[in-house]
Amino acid sequence: MNCYGCGDELTEENRSLEHVINNSIGGRLKSYKLICAGCNQKFGEHIDGELADQIGVFGDLLSIKRDRKKGEIKIPLITANGQIKLVGQGLQALWRLRVNVEGGDKEYFLTNKQYPKVLKDLRTQLSRKHKIEYKKYTTLPDKEKGYVQNKLSTKPKEIGFGGITYMRSIAKIALNYYLLREHDKSECKTIIDFVVNGGKDCPVFFYYPTNHTSYSLNEDEVSHVIHLKGSKQKKTLYAYLELFSMQKFIVIFNLEYEGESIDETYSYNVLTNNQQERKVNISLTKQHFENMYLIHEQTRNNVSIYLDRLLKIIEKRQVLFIEEDSI
Repeated sequence: MNCYGCGDELTEENRSLEHVINNSIGGRLKSYKLICAGCNQKFGEHIDGELADQIGVFGDLLSIKRDRKKGEIKIPLITANGQIKLVGQGLQALWRLRVNVEGGDKEYFLTNKQYPKVLKDLRTQLSRKHKIEYKKYTTLPDKEKGYVQNKLSTKPKEIGFGGITYMRSIAKIALNYYLLREHDKSECKTIIDFVVNGGKDCPVFFYYPTNHTSYSLNEDEVSHVIHLKGSKQKKTLYAYLELFSMQKFIVIFNLEYEGESIDETYSYNVLTNNQQERKVNISLTKQHFENMYLIHEQTRNNVSIYLDRLLKIIEKRQVLFIEEDSI
């Protein structure tokens, strides 16, 4: 196998464990047969980092499992009047602990579980330093509603998605799965070039059709879905992607496809941590792809419908408010 990023042969020395769907959003499939360590690092810092910045927050709010755990999670929410409040993973309220010591204040944001131990340790630590006087301030988390934001948000109740770098990461997920399934690499040269080099000709489109349903979504289900479709008769090879049952895309691989028929689906529920059987009903023709830019613009606003659904699921799963007597 050769790295699709740089073309180098993958060996024991340079191979890297690549997540098909990004670890930042709870991807579980992975392989040593996709890219080398150097390309993995480069893509991770750039295009995968962009995806994490835009939608990784939903993984934090849902308390999803990741292969590589994040450090301390503090999620900024913005109130209707523009104030920023911090919550922990799963919308868990955080205690704000400020200790006034020599040299200024030191601030901690702690979960209900962390708070008693840190407070005890601080009291012990600071009491040994008799020359230091300190004051402790604690703020009990309030119930004021906060709204999710990401790097593209410009005001409360608004969250944005997209951009070429982001779309390259989406294309990379589709490409990873295609190559993981050991399909012909020669049929996806355009996608490889876009993932590696970018460019203005983006083969990734938002896709929220209103005239048909690809499959039935279970109540409160949140899943990642990849569906590969290849038809020699229609000369089309493409992928349909869903992330968090909210972001929906078409990734065009090849419109002169001459390979084998492909109809494969991967579906993973990030809440139950289970792969699930799923039949995706989608069959696009060249005419659809000729109008994909128009479909993209007409349907991308429908993301708000699925975003609202996801936010309601997050709210239902949030950790209960901390009680006053937990100090």
